Amino acid sequence: MSTAPLPASTTAAVLESSGSDHAAITTALRRARQRHACGDLSGAYGWAIYAHQLCQNTGPGRLPDLRSKLAEVLSPLAARVGDTAFVTLPVAAGPEPALHAQTSLAAATHALGRCAPALRAMADLHSAAVDSLGADNRTSLIILARLGVLYRRCGWHDLAARCLGYAQTGRARYWPADDALAAELTAVTAEPDQGHTAVCTQRCGGRLR
Repeated sequence: MSTAPLPASTTAAVLESSGSDHAAITTALRRARQRHACGDLSGAYGWAIYAHQLCQNTGPGRLPDLRSKLAEVLSPLAARVGDTAFVTLPVAAGPEPALHAQTSLAAATHALGRCAPALRAMADLHSAAVDSLGADNRTSLIILARLGVLYRRCGWHDLAARCLGYAQTGRARYWPADDALAAELTAVTAEPDQGHTAVCTQRCGGRLR
């Protein structure tokens, strides 16, 4: 899938209205998410690539927080459009941003029908989160719920129920009832499954290939 570059007038307007590199990158990433949510994959990827260019222009090592957010947005979009140059991006803002970025990439890989490697990657990410952050950490529980959703979409309902149940049990045991984590896990669990059957290569709980 080819993507046209954003018009120069559009990008210039973002730079002029933002007033700083940080604000311009934040605006570009927000627009990428908005276009993706509207189903405009090409437009979303164009804005994500623009955000990447802005990050590159700031120099190496600068704005590490935004670089981790960029990886979380750009890598899965690159997987969807088939641009292998940006499927993986370095993340230098600590373990949690890196884990979130790689989780998004695993989910995008799964959506393409590369189910077995995506399931293995998500399981490995959960193990890494538990090892570095603890089993009761917010990120660990969210990744476990995401793994459950991927299993569910492939028809592995027993494993899905186990992962989703453990995530909710961990949240109830270690986090206050009014913490935002409850809503986050509910949102992850409620993500729709329709559409995956057409691309799924790992149906009916068969052995991971």
